[in-house]
Amino acid sequence: MPHFFGKYEMSTSPTLLHIISPEDWQNALKSGYYAPPGLEREGFIHLCTPEQLSFVLRLHYSEQDGLLLLVLSADGLSAPLRWEVSEPDQPPFPHLYGAIRTDQVLSIRPVTPEDRV
Repeated sequence: MPHFFGKYEMSTSPTLLHIISPEDWQNALKSGYYAPPGLEREGFIHLCTPEQLSFVLRLHYSEQDGLLLLVLSADGLSAPLRWEVSEPDQPPFPHLYGAIRTDQVLSIRPVTPEDRV
């Protein structure tokens, strides 16, 4: 059954995504976890649902190529996950309040042109 946050229906899909550079992913593999500078600065890691991906790519990554997507399960994360409003007139986004362990990543794939549509 879907959940609602204000006027927005929340995704019932446990699949979450994080956009990352190949260099950052290689560094995460060496350490066993991914903790971007934003985690210390903002206190959380920005995630999105598959339904939110094209919006996020257009808004924040329109000039960047060669990016990767980390595919995560909301059920398999060890840090607290909160759904919070980040952008006006948009559904809440998932924010992870801790690092992503590399063993929690289900798969990795490149961002494709179709993801941006």
